[in-house]
Amino acid sequence: MGPLQKLQNRARAHPQTIVLADGEEDRAIAAAASSVSLKIAKPALIGRSPMIRSSAERIGINLADIEIVDPTSNPRISTYAEILFERRRASGITLEEAYQLVRIPLNFAALRVVARDAHAAIAGLGYRAREVTQSVIQLIGLAPNSRILSTCALVLLQSPDGPGFAQNNALLFADCAVSDPSAQVLADVAIATAETARQLFEIDPRIALLSSLNQSRNNRVREASKIVRARCPDLHLVETDADLALTPSISAQSAVSPIAGRANVLVFPDGDSAEIATELLQGTGAATVLRPIHQGLAKPMNGLSRNASIDDIVGIIAATSIQAIAQTQLSTVAGN
Repeated sequence: MGPLQKLQNRARAHPQTIVLADGEEDRAIAAAASSVSLKIAKPALIGRSPMIRSSAERIGINLADIEIVDPTSNPRISTYAEILFERRRASGITLEEAYQLVRIPLNFAALRVVARDAHAAIAGLGYRAREVTQSVIQLIGLAPNSRILSTCALVLLQSPDGPGFAQNNALLFADCAVSDPSAQVLADVAIATAETARQLFEIDPRIALLSSLNQSRNNRVREASKIVRARCPDLHLVETDADLALTPSISAQSAVSPIAGRANVLVFPDGDSAEIATELLQGTGAATVLRPIHQGLAKPMNGLSRNASIDDIVGIIAATSIQAIAQTQLSTVAGN
């Protein structure tokens, strides 16, 4: 069984209500129908009801088991506007402006999660990445123990290169989202992505902090390694090159670390290198790449690349559902 099927099986055990902010998009409508068919979630499409119904009819999708939530006429608008106003009052926003902003599907989806009318949300087909990030930070907010929002990509391998290449055929590529991250940021990203690996794939994270040709950045990687080891001494961690991190035959010739060649969490030295590596691997067809998975949020809300396929969206729905299940379990333990 592949990693995607395992994600879907775990999501199927406790289907969560997942809102899709891009509800008027054909791909979102089709993905919602697929998630219902697979029984991995209870999807809700955010958008103008006539537009969604017209699109569904055009592409032959049955909306019988899919909730449609129209932000232009929903009875929860007043409640959401009040929440938005309180969260952004410090920026000088007025209540009248809040009523306008809440009708934007991206904001409406986030607020539906904040108000506990849904377990989680995804967005991005019709929005720029920075628009999604802004809405997530301003409305969902960071978890109490998080200092930054970070992202990772789930790299689900089609044909791993021999035993031990990637436990469960899954890798996580951690993206620090900035071009010149500090050692502290790299450490925070590494720890957050290790937790995502445990949460989504139930695997023991083996972290490779990847080095580069830039000596200054390598110094930061070494410092980040020290920070991670101090904060999480039980984590398996190595500072290494990409080939040593992933290739057992090469790492066997080196005494770098017992986890070298078997890493499943790769932390790139900057956001640009992470983006390039992810796009190259995705372009070869060697892996299914689901991204961006947001880390460090108070409640789950993930992004979508604007060219995401229907299958990609279904995969993100499954991953988001598992995050929501974990969030519910934490809230139950905390008594919230």
